[in-house]
Amino acid sequence: ERTLHSDRILEQLLSKIRTVMQPDLMLFFKWEEADEEWALFFQHGLPEHFIKKGKLSRAWQSLPTIIRHEASPVYSDDISKDRRFIGQVIRSMGVKSFSGHSLYTASQLLGSISIGFFDAEALKKSDQNAFDMVARLLLPFLLTPENPGIPTTITTATATPTPTPTPKTTPKTTPKTTPKTTPKTTPKTKTAPNPAQTTAPSQEGMTLHLKLDLAGRIQDCNDAFLEHFASRSEDLKNRALSRLLTKKSNSIYAAAVKKLKTSESGTASITLELIKKGGPRRLLSVELRLEKPENGSKTILFKARDITKIEPLETELAYKNSMQTIWTTLSSGLQELAKKMIENTSSHNIKHDVDEDQILGEALKKAFVQLGFEGGCLLRLQPRGKKLVLVAEKGLSEAQLAQIKKHGIGAKEHLLWKTIDKGGVTLLTAKTQKSHLKKRLFGEETLVSFMGLAIECDAHPWGALVFFSRTTLFAETHSHALSLFGKDLGHTVEQIQAFHGLQKRIATLEILNETGQSVTKSLHLPQLLSSVTNTMKNLIDASHCYIFLEDGRRHLYYGAGSSDQGNEAIRKFEIKMNENHLVPLAARERHPFVVENASQDSRVGKKWVKTLKSRSLFTVPLINKDRVVGVLLLDETRYFRKFTTEEVERTAEMAGQIAIGIENAIIHHSVSQHRERLQTLSSAIVNVQEEERRRIAKKLRNDSSAALTKIQEDLTWLNANLADPTPEMKRHLERAKSETNKTLETLKGLSAELRPAILDDSGLIATVKWVVKDFEAQTKTKVHLQITGTIKRMPARIEILLFRVIQESLANVASHAKAESAIVSLEKRDPHIHLYITDDGKGFDVKRYFSSPQMMRKEIGILGMKERVELAGGTFYIDSHPGQGTRISVRVPLVRRNP
Repeated sequence: ERTLHSDRILEQLLSKIRTVMQPDLMLFFKWEEADEEWALFFQHGLPEHFIKKGKLSRAWQSLPTIIRHEASPVYSDDISKDRRFIGQVIRSMGVKSFSGHSLYTASQLLGSISIGFFDAEALKKSDQNAFDMVARLLLPFLLTPENPGIPTTITTATATPTPTPTPKTTPKTTPKTTPKTTPKTTPKTKTAPNPAQTTAPSQEGMTLHLKLDLAGRIQDCNDAFLEHFASRSEDLKNRALSRLLTKKSNSIYAAAVKKLKTSESGTASITLELIKKGGPRRLLSVELRLEKPENGSKTILFKARDITKIEPLETELAYKNSMQTIWTTLSSGLQELAKKMIENTSSHNIKHDVDEDQILGEALKKAFVQLGFEGGCLLRLQPRGKKLVLVAEKGLSEAQLAQIKKHGIGAKEHLLWKTIDKGGVTLLTAKTQKSHLKKRLFGEETLVSFMGLAIECDAHPWGALVFFSRTTLFAETHSHALSLFGKDLGHTVEQIQAFHGLQKRIATLEILNETGQSVTKSLHLPQLLSSVTNTMKNLIDASHCYIFLEDGRRHLYYGAGSSDQGNEAIRKFEIKMNENHLVPLAARERHPFVVENASQDSRVGKKWVKTLKSRSLFTVPLINKDRVVGVLLLDETRYFRKFTTEEVERTAEMAGQIAIGIENAIIHHSVSQHRERLQTLSSAIVNVQEEERRRIAKKLRNDSSAALTKIQEDLTWLNANLADPTPEMKRHLERAKSETNKTLETLKGLSAELRPAILDDSGLIATVKWVVKDFEAQTKTKVHLQITGTIKRMPARIEILLFRVIQESLANVASHAKAESAIVSLEKRDPHIHLYITDDGKGFDVKRYFSSPQMMRKEIGILGMKERVELAGGTFYIDSHPGQGTRISVRVPLVRRNP
């Protein structure tokens, strides 16, 4: 037997979420109730040094706790400016945009999921909504038999459970369920077939037929092909087969047709890869035959078999079987539903369609058996809430069934509308089992019992559920069972709608993702334009894509980017803003323009058609904050093409994102130049300061100290050679000598603080040893010096920087920490040098420090150290808590990086 572990599926789902949403950091924690701590289950983008011996540092425990205590979900466009994240380790990683979601049932906490991006405002509202849906769909995979967190199954005194019927649509792969002796019995499944010998079950044994004209347009197809692509014949009529093929397969098909025209046999066998909308690509074994009728045009007959190989996991989790199995267990309660989701649902299946009516119909059929009801129906409110339409039924007369299917139930005075308005269960019974209800319901006669229940979805009316009987008098136990089943049904509808919402969002995200990556990956304008135009060309399957940018100074739009590197023609086009051309028209009118025949449209122009060979095209304005940045143009040169409304709307939806990317690239170029000038100026100021300190220190050592030493020697000579000095004279000489000694020592100390000579002569390591020894002598605080690896002389700027950090840190230890001991650690790990300074002092509140007045912050000097380290391209992090000491971590690159 083959089983699936929920953790394996959960890990695959999280990997899929990471792939689709592309976060720079992703964390998934499980809540360990027994230990009262968060256990890291899945991570992406977390540096290795945070994980020791397979466990995450406790400093990260506060992140999911913040999410739990805040109103879930938590969103932040820039956590560096968000007070909730002050002092959090995640801020030191450069994460800006953040989203976190706690996962819990009504009774218990189960986990937490978070994603972060290095760019601010990276999460739009639509992305947040998608993340909410994803988080909700993860809940069933955290539920276990020992930790259910959801209601038990529904049972009644009269209902007898029966084995789950095998769905008829997919008999070859649907698991068979044996009768249960106890609720804990696990259904047994047959061993899955060898995936290497298995093709897609939904397509097994089908032969796909097409009739194509010589241009490759579909003229006719059989039902198997329509079912395979879930399409209608009118949607495929005259559609180019190339739109359904991958690029490689297009080339193979074209070569086969060309060979077919010259071949004597008139047939050709090839293998093609087809793109199935909303699903994975399919591999077909194709036989092409050229048909030459006596009268009429030549056609190509296309005959194919699906030979797509399905991976082992996909075989077990094939959508039709898994979803059928999941939802036929609905009436047994949400616990059984969650188990089946764990066994049969994967991220692969999220992209498939979910037939709501079929799922609910199967659930209702099982409810009739389990709850012992002989008839009834399920009705859904139409979107505007003016009519109830039939979803599923049992036991209705043919006449009444036809009436409800055709007209629904639209009379507000009907009993069901009253049930929906008041909520709860409506129970009607005859006085005796031999009498009948006086009021006819659904046109049915001879009823002795009737129950109606309003179904809610997300706290809003969704529809109504009805059961009736001609033989059984319903009692309160029946209405209670109906109420429980109705709640399960409402929850099922919520899950189905969540799947539908996620399906739509995934389809949109997959379209937007590639363009979004192109926009965010590069802030170099030429590279960005090339990437965006190529992505859009491939996305719409057009021949070319061009971008025109605005030149406000010259009042024109100029060709700035093309999907073809070698196509320089577009860069020669300059179109004035007041011309009646498609490009300035789209900018002025601020909406797309579509042209099906470019040669016949005056808005395109003869020069354009002659130069670029355009046949069909459409333009979309690139607008950001009510400002037109430019115009995007999709061009088709292969054939006359009618671009669909969906294609135009999809492009228009992405146009805003492209406009933002282009403006960001322009701004980035300007900001980069400004930042480079500021960094050059700041570095120059630091260098001037250090040079001035070195000059003054040298002056004090060489000139002032030498002069004082000379004075000291003269005073000593006077004291020894003065004839018959009075006691007063001796006292003054001794005092002058003493003051000279003190002044000399002060000058030496001041010189060392400004720039110790040993730093220039012997390097950082010797200087640090001297500083530590001198600090211990002056403060009586024990300092442990740790040097890992061989650290030779480094660039002077790095040695000076690290010396200043150590100097300032030890000064803080002496002045503020009241520590008994400290540790100074240096470690070289190419291409960086790492410095750690730790003390066991009183510590302080980092969050309060950064929110305190500027003058108070200056007393400790942390900001000065941080700025100097970051100016050198390094990172500075401080961790401290009252009563727990302080730790400063510095990492500096040994080689200067270009800004």
